[in-house]
Amino acid sequence: MSPRLKLNLGLRYEFTTLLHDKFGKSIFLPDPVRDSNVQIGPLLEGNPSLRNFSPLLGISWSPGSSGNTVLSAGFGVYYDQLLEYVVDQLKSTVPFYSVVVRNNFDSSTTFPDAVAAAAGTPFQAQGLDYRNTTTPMVLRYNFAVQQQLPGGWRLRTSYVGARGNHLFRNYEANLFPVPITEADGSLFFPPNEGPVNPAFGGIRITSSDAQSLYNSLQLSVNRRLSQGISFQAGYTYSKSVDDASSSGPETDASQYGLLRTQDRSLSDFDIRHRLVINYFYTPPLGAGRGRWGSGVFSHILGGWTLGGITSLRTGVPFTPLVQVRTPGFLFSARRPNLLPERKTNPVLGEPDQYFDPFAYSLPPPGTLGNAGRNTLIAPTVFNMDVSLQREFSLDAKRRLQFRAEFFNLLNHTNFARISGGSNNIFVGASGRRNPTAGRLHSTATTARQIQFALRFSF
Repeated sequence: MSPRLKLNLGLRYEFTTLLHDKFGKSIFLPDPVRDSNVQIGPLLEGNPSLRNFSPLLGISWSPGSSGNTVLSAGFGVYYDQLLEYVVDQLKSTVPFYSVVVRNNFDSSTTFPDAVAAAAGTPFQAQGLDYRNTTTPMVLRYNFAVQQQLPGGWRLRTSYVGARGNHLFRNYEANLFPVPITEADGSLFFPPNEGPVNPAFGGIRITSSDAQSLYNSLQLSVNRRLSQGISFQAGYTYSKSVDDASSSGPETDASQYGLLRTQDRSLSDFDIRHRLVINYFYTPPLGAGRGRWGSGVFSHILGGWTLGGITSLRTGVPFTPLVQVRTPGFLFSARRPNLLPERKTNPVLGEPDQYFDPFAYSLPPPGTLGNAGRNTLIAPTVFNMDVSLQREFSLDAKRRLQFRAEFFNLLNHTNFARISGGSNNIFVGASGRRNPTAGRLHSTATTARQIQFALRFSF
């Protein structure tokens, strides 16, 4: 547009044909509540990608004649097509596979005869939301200010955001009775009643109704290689919220898939604060570098380069869970109740009891737990990697490089989020408290590792 103003405009049309099984083993279930059989045919009623138009807009402006300040902004629409990774989850279903799910089941009279154990139990079905599936889309937008500073420094401040619509999620749509709405608006799943659709066991639906929202403030400063120093630092303050963090199998944290917004929470990968610093430094020692330009010290101390990456971030979220089955109740809560006046993130910080399990109570049979998904935050992660290297020139064509690398130099223990049962607060048919609830048992990074390398170039 002008020497100081640049404008980018674009439009993509992202159409794709529907996937199908080459042997015709594709099924659909138009009405999961009333249909008594699946139908063999196309996965969806129509092709959701026919209107996938993706506009793109970018603008960059330098307001001064020096060009030291640059303002930029961008917006784009992006689509995630219905690809193999979604359809592959639908292959093990009636009428081609006989999968049975039985809750509150005593196998003592039939084990190990699985066919006898499955007798009289409807088979499981799984499929896409036949009439309502839409291509997942993400709206991405950003605004940034970049400023050139004296001494070769460059500062960049930016806002980066994204809004996801029609994202894939999986949920169980049948293995519970039709709930009763109580006077206070809560749901109660009555005992001694069968599934919503008795023609099937479980019905796992892959729908495209999930949403996500990401907002972040990003700061970065860097200095070009000058006087033996190269430096870059970046800080991000962000928040990511969604209804489901992946399109994989239904997560343990989901309680009642038909009530999508009850699972809206921090994303599994949400990191509130992240700081990363990387650097290279060549001391002014040795031949042609200032001090000790000759002699023994020149050969010993000269030519070394120190580099490293130091990172610090807050922990990712995880969910308090319940693993209790009450006889007579087809439905069971997956999350506990948070006691009144207790913090949603009751962290104690001790390795043997990172969070307080006594901040929760067991939900009464047939009710949903009121504790939210991903309300607990894992420990902070700190890491420092350092490298030391030097190159020796043997002659005009041959060089020898020595490198020592130290990963997690300080040998700092970084615990990962709690999983694998230690986030189950109540377990067993009796609903007893889990004695290992809240125990940290795995790490997010390795212990200190040191490696050496010698490289010969010719």
